[in-house]
Amino acid sequence: MDRVLNDLRHALRTLRNAPGFTVVAVLTLALGIGANSALFSVVKGVLLTPPPYPRPEQLVHLAPDFAAFGLTAVSSSVPEYRDYVTHTRAFSSLAAFHRGDVTLTGQESPRRFHAITGTASFLPTLGVSPVLGRGFTEEEETPGRDKVVILTDTVWRSAFAKDPEVLGRTLRLDGVAHTVVGVLPPGVAYPEDTELYLPFAPAPDQKEEARRGNRNLAVLARLKPGVTLDAARADLVRMGAERPPELVRSYKEAGWSMSVTSLEDKMVGGVRKTLWLLWGAVGFVLLVACSSVANLLLARAVARGREVSIRAALGAGRGRLVAQFLT
Repeated sequence: MDRVLNDLRHALRTLRNAPGFTVVAVLTLALGIGANSALFSVVKGVLLTPPPYPRPEQLVHLAPDFAAFGLTAVSSSVPEYRDYVTHTRAFSSLAAFHRGDVTLTGQESPRRFHAITGTASFLPTLGVSPVLGRGFTEEEETPGRDKVVILTDTVWRSAFAKDPEVLGRTLRLDGVAHTVVGVLPPGVAYPEDTELYLPFAPAPDQKEEARRGNRNLAVLARLKPGVTLDAARADLVRMGAERPPELVRSYKEAGWSMSVTSLEDKMVGGVRKTLWLLWGAVGFVLLVACSSVANLLLARAVARGREVSIRAALGAGRGRLVAQFLT
């Protein structure tokens, strides 16, 4: 132990006597290590940490493609979503939603929130239950009975100071009174930056088939255990072929097909390659930094040749000298 302490003291004296070398070496290594640490934090949070939902590998997004018009992964309409629910077999549950902002009034100052308007099956499809209160019911998908809202944990903390009595409180969203019925667990906010959840209550329309072109819904689904993405795509093709003949014809003319994208690819697919490339680049920066410092140390070691010879002549063994240089 005394030998190690002596080596440390000697190393500190050596660095103190060469401030230029010390500053250059420290800054070079700090640049390489700092860049790698920062980017690894991003990679870990985005690519290596799974979404906070049970069995996230079963969660997929469904979206129609229309090759005749050059459209891919477009939104679905209400009748199409009902087709998925009624006629597919590959999914244990499906949910539809769309995004939008709402304004909370009636407080000291108005506040804008990012909101999701989704079917009652949205949270069950994610596999999430509120920690306070309840989720939406199918009855609340009816116009006039949909004036309820679920808060994310972030909003509950920031706007309501974690008030346990928040359930039952009335919030005026876009001028309409809504009752708080639930609060979600920490970390649950899908899609990202969502703050409030509202029930989806489409207005009744006797000419439902005319609404097939009104596309404003994203569709989330959970695969049944053992069902693959390819099997899900095949199931959707089968569903399309079993539509009424006039619909089959119109969809075929539009070059209809279905995209089935995993939740992970939906969330990070657009940045995955970029992040891996950036991480590889900063890894190369660290390699260059280490090589530069190694070259500096080698040059210093050559300059200390006389000192090493004297130490060896006084009885210092090879192991002792190597240990000191490593220190």
